[in-house]
Amino acid sequence: MSREVNTPVVSPFYMALSRLLAFPQPAMKESLAEIEAAVRNEPALGEGSRRAGLDFMAWLRSQDLLDLQEIYTQTFDLTAEHTLCILHHLMEEQDRAKGGAMAGLIAFYRKNGVEYIAPELPDYLPAILECAAILAAEDAHDFLAQSEEAVVILRDRLRRHESHYLPIFEMLCDHLSQLKSAGIAAECEECMP
Repeated sequence: MSREVNTPVVSPFYMALSRLLAFPQPAMKESLAEIEAAVRNEPALGEGSRRAGLDFMAWLRSQDLLDLQEIYTQTFDLTAEHTLCILHHLMEEQDRAKGGAMAGLIAFYRKNGVEYIAPELPDYLPAILECAAILAAEDAHDFLAQSEEAVVILRDRLRRHESHYLPIFEMLCDHLSQLKSAGIAAECEECMP
């Protein structure tokens, strides 16, 4: 990703999910052992979704990089209902509040030490996860909770299409659900609708 992050990673799990949702590159495949360790060591994750995530990574290992890139492009870039731009799932295209929400995200990134310079829009889920990875735990949970509705919508759509990428969304939904049931929440400035 083309973002400059000047803050150390607090949550390897969020960074792992960000890497798994980015366009497949050789570096992602080379870092699968590190990504697997982050998934294995995440305490707020049920065993079912953890196993599905680890199976997904085994599948990634078994695939040719060009095939992975084609599957990723078909899944997220060429299918509008699967876009990783989360505001697409929460707001109408012509909604005037969308621009304000994008500006709010950029301001939130800057406030937390991320200079957003990527070609993707700031509501791109891998960017949101990457930012959450450097936040204190409660702030990260609250920040991601604002994306939960879009993540659930994406999970359900990917499930209907029997997508290979479903386990990532199962893990994220399970994780957010476990944090919610544990009562982990923080009050922080809202940056998304």
